[in-house]
Amino acid sequence: MSDEIEMIHLDFERTYWWFKSRRDLIKSLLLKFHFHGPLLDVGSGSGENLEAIKGIVPHSVGVELSDTMIEYASKLGRNIIRGNVEALPFDDSTFMSVAALDILEHVDDRRAIKEIWRVLKPGGKLLITVPAFMWLWGIHDDVHGHKRRYSARQVLKLTQGTGFNIVFWSYWNFILFIPSAIQKKLGKSHSLVRLPKPLNDALYAISKLDNYLILRGLKLPIGTSIVVIAQKPCQSGEDCHETSKGIRDNSSV
Repeated sequence: MSDEIEMIHLDFERTYWWFKSRRDLIKSLLLKFHFHGPLLDVGSGSGENLEAIKGIVPHSVGVELSDTMIEYASKLGRNIIRGNVEALPFDDSTFMSVAALDILEHVDDRRAIKEIWRVLKPGGKLLITVPAFMWLWGIHDDVHGHKRRYSARQVLKLTQGTGFNIVFWSYWNFILFIPSAIQKKLGKSHSLVRLPKPLNDALYAISKLDNYLILRGLKLPIGTSIVVIAQKPCQSGEDCHETSKGIRDNSSV
């Protein structure tokens, strides 16, 4: 991602409807599925998500490669260190939770998911968000340095193939899928366009319906993003810090 796009992100992350609604969903899912600290946020960017997470999950830390983002986060007192999700600077079984929020599409996802597995304690949980459907590929993906978009089947295969159990998954941005898809396919820029406040507020309000449905356990059939919650199982003889007993498996596609 270029420095120019990074600066645009810094400007939009706090107020743009998509970021605000996704952040609401992230916080609610962390609560609903009982994520515990310490938590690692990989690809933290400016730390906007980390700032929201730390009020729910204590002892949260982020890793980020961009010097621009790390410098910005440091000025705000956010706990972000330099690190690469493909080679995390932590010992095995360090964290009870990991958040990988729109980062896997930027990197070697197989190496990244193996590293996440390595640093998670047995019984630890993983929250993933990724962009959906290669057929939605557009200029937005090019300028943001994406390597791929995913189907649900692909991201579940990636996660389960590493050994994770799937706790829950769904598409997201279902209600606004058609206008969002049109913008991504026909847009001639990075797709972050400053909106009049009434329109931005209206889109934010509409997008909350997706969050409402997901938090009631519904698996939305389509969307511009995918959300996955997975858990590292405990092997025989391991000190398991938490089990998935009582959480239903919603992994079928």
